[in-house]
Amino acid sequence: MNRFGRGMAMGLLLWTVSAVAAPVQPPDNAAALLSRAERRALWAQNMAYLEQTRTAPIPESIALPVAQGTQRDKLTRWIETYRVQLAESAAAKRKDYERYLENAKGHLEKDQIREALIETHRALINATDRDALLSTDWVRDLEGRAVVKARKHREAGKWTKAYTFYHDLTLLFESNSEYEQARRQCLGIARLDAMYGKSEDDVGEPRWVEMFESIAPQNATEALDRVERFYVEKADFREVTRAGLEQLLLFGESEEMRQAFAGLGDDDLRAEYNARLNRRLQQVNRSKPDRFRSKDAQSYFRRAMRINEQTVQLPEELVVYEFITAALEELDDFTSIIWPVEFRELDKHTRGDFVGVGISIRGGGNKPIVVASPLEDTPAYRAGILPGDQITHVNGDSLEGFTLSKAVQIITGPIDTEVTLTIYRESEKRSFDVPLTRALVRIQSVKGFQRDADDPAKWDFHIDPEMGIAYVRVNSFQENTVEDLSATLEELDKHGGWVRERILAPAQGMRGLILDLRFNPGGLMKAAVEMAQLFLEREDTIVSTRGLRDPPWQNPSPPNDGPYTKLPLIVLVNESSASASEIVSGALQDHRRAIVLGEHTFGKFSVQKLMQLNGSTAHLKLTTARYYLPSGREFHHDEGDQEWGVMPDMEHRLVLKERLKIQTMWRKRDILGAVDDEPETPDDAADDNTSTQNADDAAAAKDDGTKDTDSKDAGQDVPDAEADHALTDAKDDKDDKDDKDDKDDKDEEDEDELHLAPDPNNLPEIDMQLETALLMMRLHLLGEAELLVVTAGQTDTAEHPIRRP
Repeated sequence: MNRFGRGMAMGLLLWTVSAVAAPVQPPDNAAALLSRAERRALWAQNMAYLEQTRTAPIPESIALPVAQGTQRDKLTRWIETYRVQLAESAAAKRKDYERYLENAKGHLEKDQIREALIETHRALINATDRDALLSTDWVRDLEGRAVVKARKHREAGKWTKAYTFYHDLTLLFESNSEYEQARRQCLGIARLDAMYGKSEDDVGEPRWVEMFESIAPQNATEALDRVERFYVEKADFREVTRAGLEQLLLFGESEEMRQAFAGLGDDDLRAEYNARLNRRLQQVNRSKPDRFRSKDAQSYFRRAMRINEQTVQLPEELVVYEFITAALEELDDFTSIIWPVEFRELDKHTRGDFVGVGISIRGGGNKPIVVASPLEDTPAYRAGILPGDQITHVNGDSLEGFTLSKAVQIITGPIDTEVTLTIYRESEKRSFDVPLTRALVRIQSVKGFQRDADDPAKWDFHIDPEMGIAYVRVNSFQENTVEDLSATLEELDKHGGWVRERILAPAQGMRGLILDLRFNPGGLMKAAVEMAQLFLEREDTIVSTRGLRDPPWQNPSPPNDGPYTKLPLIVLVNESSASASEIVSGALQDHRRAIVLGEHTFGKFSVQKLMQLNGSTAHLKLTTARYYLPSGREFHHDEGDQEWGVMPDMEHRLVLKERLKIQTMWRKRDILGAVDDEPETPDDAADDNTSTQNADDAAAAKDDGTKDTDSKDAGQDVPDAEADHALTDAKDDKDDKDDKDDKDDKDEEDEDELHLAPDPNNLPEIDMQLETALLMMRLHLLGEAELLVVTAGQTDTAEHPIRRP
């Protein structure tokens, strides 16, 4: 019998009887007796068994996978607990679904269309049969009435209101291109209003001035030239130019823009601006795509700049920004320009370290600057700064009205220099100064299951100490990520090997690993390759890339096998796992080295290079190639695709509230210090020197030959009621001069005010994807132990409680 057949036979033994044989002493490295195929057979049987426990009562005819006394009892309790968790979760989701349906129908009867759309989308998220729900008569009625509302607002120039309706429609009817096109147009104008329109909250310079620092026309022309020379495929420069010109024409359609810029407020100048740009747009549309090159796009861009200069005279940097941003978006979702003010943040998170005081902050503008959390082992943490502290002054200067990025700039500075933060602590009703010395701060992208009880600045990576199961969460792929992961695994496995005494004895090290890549948007390809190599043999390929002008590339083989080629491994992924996360999970899956569990991944199989533009710190992030897994798979998510991403070996899908609950649990564990009772919504926040609270979730590579697989759209999930409809509460129409009577005014006010019932997240505080992985790993380790050691006379160990956060 070959090794695979022997493995199947040994695995089937688990399902029926316990082994009885004369004691045989296994070698020290007992795990070496199992081949990769035999291990895979054991994983497959345990997946089938676990799937059965999720869907039906355990049949009497099939024995538990482990038949040894206390181990069997423990497994029985684990499975019973898991089934209770599943039932609680399912009941809570079913209750939510029924409540959403009832609310939606009630709002529809009252002609509260926005509310009905929102509640219907909530129901759709929780529905077991989405098509059946969308085909019901009342949903079709809702769709028709929503379209009427959207068109009314669009015709009246109420772009934000029109956008909200089209946005809600696209959430329900994802394949409707008409709704999507209308949504994009309304969003474009609404974004211009919100970005450039005057606001009573503005203090000092307009909000966009800081963001457009150092933007120049040559940035756009050089970016178009780089696209022609390096893009992954032949670019359609006619469509690129069309998109840029159409974006500039949006300025003439917005009443907000007419109030913000004097030139647009002049009817004659605006008419000339629109007419001349429209003539250029018509020329572009009549041209032949195959003859339209980069030089043509650059020529039309220069003409647009001259038209602006001779008519409405919008700020030059604004025209450059809007034209090239829209033009590059026509290529793909990941090609863009990283402007100077943005690049400072991006560069820091690529490295994984920066100079600062070590705090994550949020707020800015008309909101106070608030500490979200101090970072581990940093000056701020050592000085006792706490979550929720307000920073009112820096070196005695007030931060009132400062944007988040401006606050970051003055808090940070050269290493070993002094800075004094004035802190207001609400709980103590007092302000005080905290002098700090700026230092090198490392961003921690490798985290554990919970904070270490003895040292909260450190992580506890044991999720089941008795079974020797470790848990590692990786937030992003930075230059220091694999170094940190290697150190963590080495410490967990400091006793070395999988010797016989550790298979059933209390684990002092690591017998199995759960690697969590959920919500990880990617980062450096080099880090992804090196991470996968920790678990693979030297001859195992990981990733290759190909592009129209990018030379084919395949990761080089390391000199030795990875140190953890035999370690039982489960990788957790979800729809926000992108890019480098997909390289690692896909390669380990292709080589049948790990079980991938969760949901299909984001589908970003494209490679970006970061190219500095001449004479500027602006950089073009350009898609230059697609990457391919060892099997040749390439699952990039293009518009219209039905399948994309890495599909899990064992699927366990979560609804939005479950994902949000997981992120809230993570946030509580990440924060150093007391956790406030904030709502479960992502914050706009920044490290001192960063632009988002989860700043280690953003990464990119310089154009130094290192490839980058960063994703901009695979970020955190947000609750639909608060964040999916964020523009509803943005700058809406300030007055309704077009309304003819007081009744119309009242109708508009009533429509702006949403009449939604509270929707608390009452789902159990359980991470069912992680619980599934944990039970799977326990099954596997017990199965391995029984296969290898039960005949050697090993005895069961004393039981220890499984720790929970």
